[in-house]
Amino acid sequence: EFGPNLTVFAPTNAAFIATLTGAIYQGLVAQGFPAGAGTLATATALVTATDANGPTVFRNPLLFSVLTCQAVQGIVIYHVLGDRAFSVNFPTTTTNIPTLLNRAVPTHPGVGITATFTGPGVTAITVKGLGNPSAFPVSVNPTPNPFGASDQHFINGVLHKLNGVLLPQ
Repeated sequence: EFGPNLTVFAPTNAAFIATLTGAIYQGLVAQGFPAGAGTLATATALVTATDANGPTVFRNPLLFSVLTCQAVQGIVIYHVLGDRAFSVNFPTTTTNIPTLLNRAVPTHPGVGITATFTGPGVTAITVKGLGNPSAFPVSVNPTPNPFGASDQHFINGVLHKLNGVLLPQ
């Protein structure tokens, strides 16, 4: 095998856009922008702006205090388990499982994962971050690579599409 064995819970684009819009909206209000639809429209425009190099949201200096490098890195590594895990490997009762964030913060509880089995197969998976009010569903389907959403087997690990962004705090 090549490289590490990882499991990635990859949020959908819609989940990232919603999370970033909320964070930027709160950051703009904290900077003195008036709460309301106008500031929400500004936040949405900042999140969805692109140029020839792709999305500009992480390169916009106006957002550096809102989307700090440490916060973004923490969120990214919080979506990665240090082992390869297919849906059948997940517990049927909510269990906290360490993520790569635990390498920097060993006392962090990790993410809460729950799988629902119907017969021999998994029909539902939820993942909850410590900072999320509720768990997010993994898009479970049996479609093989490259069009499936769960148990996507790659050289360095397994990918599961998640309908939310996990927040470590």
